[in-house]
Amino acid sequence: MKITENFIRQKLTYKVFLSMSFLVISLPILFNFEYLLFGEKANGVMVGVESVSIIRSSAAVSIIEYSVRDRRYEYAGPKNVIFEEGEFVELFYIKSNPQNATLASPLYFYFTAPGLNSLCAIFLIFWIAVFSTYGKLY
Repeated sequence: MKITENFIRQKLTYKVFLSMSFLVISLPILFNFEYLLFGEKANGVMVGVESVSIIRSSAAVSIIEYSVRDRRYEYAGPKNVIFEEGEFVELFYIKSNPQNATLASPLYFYFTAPGLNSLCAIFLIFWIAVFSTYGKLY
């Protein structure tokens, strides 16, 4: 046990801790990176709010309408993020499939993947606990 602890202490430096923490925090943004690489921007208009049923609960989503090459598409925004009716919102859509869209902000990438966010938060808490136990603080 002592040999393992010494090995972990030697390898787990502050630089490693910060690098891994940055990776975990930026994972939801990297998960949606295809929109940034292969997507284009479109302006959408918030047209209404719709209620969505989830297991044992419900949530409100904004319905955003946008057009690409003279065709209209609808995008249901992230849960419980409500925009004002008539507000303009920027979206990223995939060129090959314009129906596949997301909000054009890295902040909203966090709202579009709630399962991934929970997993990242749990891992980050675990990572902080491991570093505070075994890491070098200098």
